[in-house]
Amino acid sequence: DAPSQSQSFPTSFPRCGNSVCEIDETPDICPADCVVQTFETKPETNANSRGQMFTIETGTTSGVRITSFGVVGDKEGRTMCRIYTRYGDYQGYEQDDEGWESILNTRVDTKRGARV
Repeated sequence: DAPSQSQSFPTSFPRCGNSVCEIDETPDICPADCVVQTFETKPETNANSRGQMFTIETGTTSGVRITSFGVVGDKEGRTMCRIYTRYGDYQGYEQDDEGWESILNTRVDTKRGARV
């Protein structure tokens, strides 16, 4: 019997199918690993609301890649948009700066009631 040969691939070979959306994979080239899901939060009807907080639970340890956010304005014009993230749940930390990381701080154009 001939010895079995192991197959080797170049380091750039995609790892599609390993249940992890690698940095060089996208939903277009590896939909099995890079699942696209869209969800929408319900805007607060409270005029004093200063934003949305939500928790994403994946059931995996592979992480989440968020590629875009939509912003709904309560008036037309330019407004400040700040996005923060934290590991774990937000509940109990709504008014606490501890553990939050700022990932976006910019002005955006809004239209009243329209997602931009």
